[in-house]
Parts: sequence; structure tokens; C-alpha cells
Amino acid sequence: MKVSEQQLRGLIQEIVEGHDLHMPPDRAEDIFAMISEMGFRLNEPTWGEGNSIAIDDAMQGYPGEFTYEDVESAIKFIRDAGWESFQ
Repeated sequence: MKVSEQQLRGLIQEIVEGHDLHMPPDRAEDIFAMISEMGFRLNEPTWGEGNSIAIDDAMQGYPGEFTYEDVESAIKFIRDAGWESFQ
């Protein structure tokens, strides 16, 4: 199924309005990009060994950029948005 840009923006807006974010969506995307760069995988448990190492590595590689709470919020947003299907 093909989704137009306008439909995609509408879906994102709907998710944002129904989501209790502690950060803007673009911040969630940035944090997700940082932890993904270190090997984080959405299809594995967030605090499983591999993902935990990826989060710790990202926190060391980007010191002071985010907290564990930020990671949890970002992952929740990404999962709620259904973006794991695009990985």
C-alpha cells in the first residue's frame, strides 16, 4: 500500500497527539538514530544484553546527549509509531 506524504504527516500527527511524549518527535528520532548506530534492534527486548550494550555505547559515544529516561521515551514513540516495520 502506498501512503502519500500528506497521509503520512496525518498519521504522525495522530500518533503525536495521542502519545504522552516527554520530548519532540524529532528528538525521539535523533536518540533512536544514536542507539541504532551502536547496534540497537527494535525486534529485541529493550534492556536485553545486546540492546543494553548498544544504549551504553551510545551514551558513551554521545556523552550528555540523553538519559535512560530519554531512551525509553524515544523507543516507546518509535514502537507506537510502528516504525519497527521499516527496519
